[in-house]
Amino acid sequence: AISMMSLRPITGKIYDRKGANYVVYPSIALFSIGLMVLSQVNTVTGLMLAAVFVGMGFGSAQPCLQTISIQRSPKDRIGHATSTFFTFYDIGIAIGSISLGMVIANQGYHFTYLMCAAITALSLVFYKLFIDQPKSV
Repeated sequence: AISMMSLRPITGKIYDRKGANYVVYPSIALFSIGLMVLSQVNTVTGLMLAAVFVGMGFGSAQPCLQTISIQRSPKDRIGHATSTFFTFYDIGIAIGSISLGMVIANQGYHFTYLMCAAITALSLVFYKLFIDQPKSV
């Protein structure tokens, strides 16, 4: 929680000055690295290191992605954009909890965290293809 909260003012300024890409790409990469580290953890120190990476990555990416969704909405639909963002966020947590619980039961934590790291890294491809597009004039 500390790594998430401590970076938000910094990443907010980077987002405002340089744009979303300067926050999203490194944040998602850090999140993925944290999940990879978590898959290999055998010590409390390793767990803390993974927590720092996951906290920095997720804590920076989530508000940035929410801001993108709001900025791409018409002014009169900002409330809808916010509620839609959090509705799908909650649905993802619900579906992820159930499906990853089944994966853990069948494959174990090591595999599950590696799989989540790969899916998180693949989300960069989705971001590049569908979000990080040049603005048409």
